Amino acid sequence: FIFNQYGTQYGFPLYTDQLERNYSNWALWIHGNLRGSAVLPVSVSDNLNESGNPYLLVTATKGRKALYVEVINRHSSPITDSVVLQGTPIPKQATVYQMAAGITPEKGTKASLGQQFSYTFPPYSVTIFKLSIRPKEDD
Repeated sequence: FIFNQYGTQYGFPLYTDQLERNYSNWALWIHGNLRGSAVLPVSVSDNLNESGNPYLLVTATKGRKALYVEVINRHSSPITDSVVLQGTPIPKQATVYQMAAGITPEKGTKASLGQQFSYTFPPYSVTIFKLSIRPKEDD
């Protein structure tokens, strides 16, 4: 894996020819900064493509202090869908991070969400909801 190469000659570089972070770099950044160590079960809705695969890919992970819900929209159009969080008390306040056309995920925006909410996922995007949780005594 080549970390310090740039430009298209290396196939999947982490920087553009102008030495700016590209989406491969940001995907690694998301993996290291906006995911927990425990993977949680999820289910998806019926936003399916012509092959029967969901346009929205969803993963949920949990760390010591946060729950992360990551939604990837693989469609060329925005998709509005419901998000329902079960099994743990969820604070109303969350931080939402996005990677989409011209948007990078290093800064989040505060949002009021709760246990169930509707959200519009931009086309070809990654949206991460970070919800702070209290660690258990044995964590």
